[in-house]
Order: sequence, then C-alpha cells, then structure tokens
Amino acid sequence: MIREIYYNINKRIYSIRAKSVPVSYAKTVKVERPIFVVRAGGRAAVLRDKQKNVHAFLKGEMKTLDAQPNTNGLRKVKYDPYKYGYFYDVDTHEPIYNAEYAILILDENNRPHVYIER
Repeated sequence: MIREIYYNINKRIYSIRAKSVPVSYAKTVKVERPIFVVRAGGRAAVLRDKQKNVHAFLKGEMKTLDAQPNTNGLRKVKYDPYKYGYFYDVDTHEPIYNAEYAILILDENNRPHVYIER
C-alpha cells in the first residue's frame, strides 16, 4: 500500500500516514520507489513563522524492517527547509525527487537518517 512517511519531531519516531491520517509508527522503514515530497505552502509557513510543520515526506510502498539494515554504498539524503525547498544528497547537494528505494532509520538518539539507492 502507498503510504506517506515523515519524521515526527514531537514523538521522535517515523509516522506513517494513509490518506493524510497517521496509522502507525516505526523506527526503521524501507520505502520502495519513493517520491520525495515538499509542499511549498508548508515550507513557506516554516520560513515565515520559524515553526516546523509537516510539509515534507516520502511517499511510496512501505515495509517495516525488524533489523537495522546495511546502508553501506547508499547515498545519504537530508531535508532542511531553511537551506533548500527539496530533499538533497548530503555529499553533492543534488536535489533528490525519487529513488529506487529508501531506508529510513533512527540513530541511538532517535535522530532521523535517510539513505537511498538510485
């Protein structure tokens, strides 16, 4: 099933939405054929109000993973609304709009990390 996945800054976990309604939470997720979505209106509100809101997420076929996946050889991706209006490759700063798959994990401090295979 197609889901929207975003990092929930209040709960410090990934929230999974179906039709804009949160349905579950996960610490480690694999998303097949993800589309990286940034809603311009939500980003504009963040820039204007300096308060975060849910306006950036991945959309695709989701699979919850039980074990920590190997991310060696994958590209690390970030999103920072104050820097760019899109997700970007950490090393090259190239915009990322889609991928073959994405791995979303939380580190030991529950900070989000996103890795992709193009």
